[in-house]
Amino acid sequence: MNTIQWESTFEIGVSSVDKQHKALVNLLNGLEVAMSYGDSRQVLGPLLEQFLDYAQRHFEVERALLVAGACPEIEVHQLAHHSFAVKARQLHHRFQFEADFLISVEAVRLLRDWLNHHLAVESCPFARFLKVGAQMRAGDNESS
Repeated sequence: MNTIQWESTFEIGVSSVDKQHKALVNLLNGLEVAMSYGDSRQVLGPLLEQFLDYAQRHFEVERALLVAGACPEIEVHQLAHHSFAVKARQLHHRFQFEADFLISVEAVRLLRDWLNHHLAVESCPFARFLKVGAQMRAGDNESS
């Protein structure tokens, strides 16, 4: 089983984003555990859907923070999110309509590889913009 252990190096310093990243790690680990026990498609399907739905909500939060933080390369980050979402939804569709267990393995591998890359590589260059965005949004909430 290839679960991801949360490390402080994954943290970017924005508590809401760090909590979401940690939740994505936990969801992925749940998928890994379910697969290691050979859980049926009835268990894996909802877990996979939950991961994808949560990832989509996470993307929306990151986008809002990057906009608020005036990130000049927001489109690069959004393209990475979009690319992952397309691949993940295609695999999810295959999972739903094909009875091949290897699709489950492929889906979890995609999620694991993406999450490792997202935490270790993609989020780092944008961390300062996410922090500024979080501060800007916090300031907006205080003035409301």
